Amino acid sequence: MRRSVFNFLILILLFLFYGCAPKDTQPPTVSILSPADGETVSKTITITVEAIDDKGISKVELYIDSKKIIEKTKAPYTYTWDTTQYDEGLYLISAKAIDLAGNSSISKIIRIFVSNMDKLKWAYQTEWSITSSPAIGSDGTIYVGDWDRYLYAINPDGTLKWKYETEDRIHSSPAIGQDGTIYVGSEDGNLYAINPDGTLKWKYKTENEIHSSPAIGPDGTIYVGSNDHNLYAINPDGTLKWKYETEDHINSSPAIGSDETIYVGSWDNYLYAINPDGTLKWKYKTGDFINSSPTLGNKTVYVGSDDGYLYAINSTSYGLAKSVWPKFRCNYQNTGYLAQIVDIILPTVSITYPTDGATLTGTITIEATATDNLHVSRVEFYIDDELKYIDNLPPYAYTWNTNLCSNGEHTLMVKAYDEAENKRSISIRVNVNN
Repeated sequence: MRRSVFNFLILILLFLFYGCAPKDTQPPTVSILSPADGETVSKTITITVEAIDDKGISKVELYIDSKKIIEKTKAPYTYTWDTTQYDEGLYLISAKAIDLAGNSSISKIIRIFVSNMDKLKWAYQTEWSITSSPAIGSDGTIYVGDWDRYLYAINPDGTLKWKYETEDRIHSSPAIGQDGTIYVGSEDGNLYAINPDGTLKWKYKTENEIHSSPAIGPDGTIYVGSNDHNLYAINPDGTLKWKYETEDHINSSPAIGSDETIYVGSWDNYLYAINPDGTLKWKYKTGDFINSSPTLGNKTVYVGSDDGYLYAINSTSYGLAKSVWPKFRCNYQNTGYLAQIVDIILPTVSITYPTDGATLTGTITIEATATDNLHVSRVEFYIDDELKYIDNLPPYAYTWNTNLCSNGEHTLMVKAYDEAENKRSISIRVNVNN
C-alpha cells in the first residue's frame, strides 16, 4: 500500500513539473550564408543555410522563386544547386526553418543572377521598379528613371556615375539634347532638365503627372505630354513656348516629322498632328485610348491603339526630323533599339482581414485579395517591414501567431506583384494584446 501511494506521489510530481513547463513560442533564426545577395553564379554551386533554435531544429526548407526545392532535417543545411538546369536570369532564394515546437521563420530573400552563357554583362540594382527605357549618351553613359524617384546615370561598366532625385516616380524615358542635357518627366508633374554632371539645369511644372517621354525638335524645343491633357512645347531655357490641349491624358510620347509636325496620341482616342506653332494640323480618331508612341516613315505615321489596331496614316512628313532626339527610345546617334512593350499597369491589392485598427490576440489569418490586368505573380506579407510569407496562388493568406510579437501597435503590409514586376502595396495598423 505504501509503495502504491509513493508511486502515485511520484506521478503527481512529474505531472506538476512537466505540465507546468513554459510552452516554446520562440521561433528559430535562419539566414542564408552563401551565396551572397546580388551574386552572379554559374554551373553547380552550394547554398548554405544557418538555422539556430534553443530547443532544436525540426527541418529547414529551401525555396527558389517561392517554390520549395528541398528540405533537410539535419545539419549541415546545404543544397547543391545545378544552375545549368535553369534559365539565365534573376532568381529569388529564401529558406524557412521550423523548430521542434512548430515555430517557424523565413530568412531574408537574396537575389541571385544565373549566368552560364556569359549573357549578363552587369546588373545595377535600384531601389524599386524600372519602367523607364534607357537612353545612351555620346560618352556611353546610360540614363534611366526609376519608381524610387531617381534619374540614374550609369557608367558603361555598370557603376553609378550619379543619380538625381525628383519628387515622385519616373515612368518617362530620358531624352538627350545636343549639349548633353538630359530631359525626363516625373509623376510630380515636372519636366526636368539635368546637366551631364547630374545637377539641375531647370524644371518646368505641368498640372499633372508626366508619363510621356520627351522628344527634341531641330531648334532644341522639347515636346512632352502630361496627364493634364496638354502637349507642351518648352524652350531650351525652360520657358513655355506653347501648349496644345487634348480631351484626356497624354501618355504617348511625341514624334517629330521632317517638316517639324509633331505627332502624339491621347486617351481621348485621337492621334494629333500639331504644327510647329502649336496649332492643330489634323487629328485622326481611333476606337480607344492611344498609349502607343507614333513613328514615321515614307510619308506615313504609324501608331497603335487600345482598340487592337495598328494604324498607318498618311502624313506630309517623309520621315523623322533632323534633330538629335526626334522620337521615343534611341541613343545619342539616334539609332533605334527594338524594345518590348512594357506592362506599366499596377496590380490592385487589399487586406480583407483584419481591419485597420483592429485588436488581435492569439493566432489569426491575414487575408488579402489581388488582381491584375494580366496576371498576379505573387503576394508578399510583411509584419513591421519584415517579409514573412510569399503566396503565389489565391486565396492569398498568411497565418500569424501574434504570441510571438510584443504587445502594442504593429504594421501589416501586403504587396502584390505582376509578371512585369509592377507592384502595389497596402498597409494597416493593428494592436496586439495577448
